[in-house]
Amino acid sequence: MTISDDWKAENNTTPRPHTSSRMTQRRGTSTLLRSRTCLSYVLLFVYVAAMYVTYQYFVLDISIAEPAERKDVPIHNHFIMGTEPSCSPENTILLAKTHKTGSSTIGTIIARYGYNRNLSFALPAKDWIIGYDLFSPEMLLRKPPPGGFDILFNHVLFRKNELAKVMNPRTKYVTILREPVLRWYSAVEYYNLWKLVTHTQSEYEQRSSRFDIHELLSKIARCISFHCRLGQDGQLFDLGFQGRTTVMGNLDPVRAKIEELRTEFDLVLIVEYFDESLLLLKKMMCWDYNDILYIKKKQSRRRRTKHQGETEAIRIWNRGDILLYEHFNRTLWERIADYGPDFEDDLRHFRKMNADVTAACKAQIPKYSVSNQSYDYVNMTCLKLTVDVSKYTMTLVDIASRYKS
Repeated sequence: MTISDDWKAENNTTPRPHTSSRMTQRRGTSTLLRSRTCLSYVLLFVYVAAMYVTYQYFVLDISIAEPAERKDVPIHNHFIMGTEPSCSPENTILLAKTHKTGSSTIGTIIARYGYNRNLSFALPAKDWIIGYDLFSPEMLLRKPPPGGFDILFNHVLFRKNELAKVMNPRTKYVTILREPVLRWYSAVEYYNLWKLVTHTQSEYEQRSSRFDIHELLSKIARCISFHCRLGQDGQLFDLGFQGRTTVMGNLDPVRAKIEELRTEFDLVLIVEYFDESLLLLKKMMCWDYNDILYIKKKQSRRRRTKHQGETEAIRIWNRGDILLYEHFNRTLWERIADYGPDFEDDLRHFRKMNADVTAACKAQIPKYSVSNQSYDYVNMTCLKLTVDVSKYTMTLVDIASRYKS
């Protein structure tokens, strides 16, 4: 055994290294610490970048590429029957949204169509509603581009002569209506008008059997809130009618307004015949089945308790909306009759296709993708179907604000 070995055995320790060895060790340790620090920064950067990309994709598919460069291929091409249409797609459309009528679903369809094709949007200056008054161009985020905006899909009271100033001259004007009694119940519940006009904490659905429908209607008539105005002939109001039918001696002004709207709109959809309406929209716009796919938005699951005499009172209270709905429900079926002999086959095909895609998206299983498409792509396509109007609006406003002149 060497002296060095004896020394280590007795002291149970290692001898002190040479000075130069210690300096080398320190330099090595310092280098290691710097390497670890750099690696930590790199990992932090990668994490932040990954979180940003994930946020962008899962809130809305904002592609890294510019929208014009994206090549979106539907997940369901193998469902489509027939040959390619001989017409050219119309790319400019305005939706006059009406409250509590399913307009968010049709709004999402239109927003998705324009987003996928990098079209120009007339957007609200703030939030996701353009305004609570009759439209004027000053309500928008920015001035229209040369030739006008391609798409408008947000809430604002309809006034076509002003809207035409900012829209493309080729714009198709559409809106959607709902059976007035059902729409009235939906508006009263959604905006909690019972609580608003009585200043109580009572929920509309929980009112007692002694509730007087006429009491609620009279209070709505005296209420000056915008939401109360939606509680009487709300669809006419959304479409620009400023009168109140309860104070009219006759309904001639309503009939005149309906005739005016008949000339202003290219298509009026009916929510009770939503799929039928979408087929008419598809044909009018020369769109594809893929363009009108949807997953329903804002579905209420509440059970309504109706009381004796309510329905008739509500119909009288909304008699302007009744006339409006009956007129355009009739014209819808006239348009369906003009569609041609393939209407029923096309309707069955579209419903089957939409049900299949909805099921696939809800299950998050890409079983309907074609062979060269990835799981991630299917998820992005499904996200576009499920994103609502407000998220589309906020994303489009964000994009437009970055390039605002």
